[in-house]
Amino acid sequence: MIGGLGWVLMWAVLLGALVVAARRLGERRQRDERRQAARDLPAAVSDVARSIRSGATLGSALREVAPTCRGILGRELGAAVSLLDRGYDTTRVLQLWRRATVIDGVELVASACRFSVEHGAGLVGSLDGVAATLLDRIEVADETAALAAQARTSAVTLIALPPVGAAVFALVDPSSIGVLLGTTVGRVCLVAGVGLDLLGARISGALVQRAVRDGRPEHR
Repeated sequence: MIGGLGWVLMWAVLLGALVVAARRLGERRQRDERRQAARDLPAAVSDVARSIRSGATLGSALREVAPTCRGILGRELGAAVSLLDRGYDTTRVLQLWRRATVIDGVELVASACRFSVEHGAGLVGSLDGVAATLLDRIEVADETAALAAQARTSAVTLIALPPVGAAVFALVDPSSIGVLLGTTVGRVCLVAGVGLDLLGARISGALVQRAVRDGRPEHR
């Protein structure tokens, strides 16, 4: 039977596992929300450009578009509108938004708007260009993710092939297990094979992660 200390340790382990799982679930949810906000950003930029094309100022366009956005993007735009309502000029609001954002792509939007406001360049054309650029970045990221998924599948197949092949061979010729485990050469081969397989798994995982990281827009 499990003693008092054993029960305490067991519950402590279970509680720790729950805390870790909850933390990872929260981190994954935050990543998903940020990813969705980045996907919603191009449409919001296009809406701002459309409003300005109709005669609105940048501040008025932000006020018009903010209530239509959801999630993190809606909250950030709402905070920007609140600053505008408190008397901050548009350039300052864009600067503060750029510093505080957690959404990939906002830095590009803010820079384009600030440049157009400060230098009198075509704001609508800049916003349309930014929206197109953000859509291109999303397409590249999606393609990178798809290729990475294929690479992971291929890597898992190659890594699983040796142990599966060894198991099948053992079923066909059970005496091979004795040679593999009962002789020095067999054990050396087994250790070397497992080590190389693990090394291949690590290298494959690192290559896939690096490819995904290089193909993903950096958040600044």
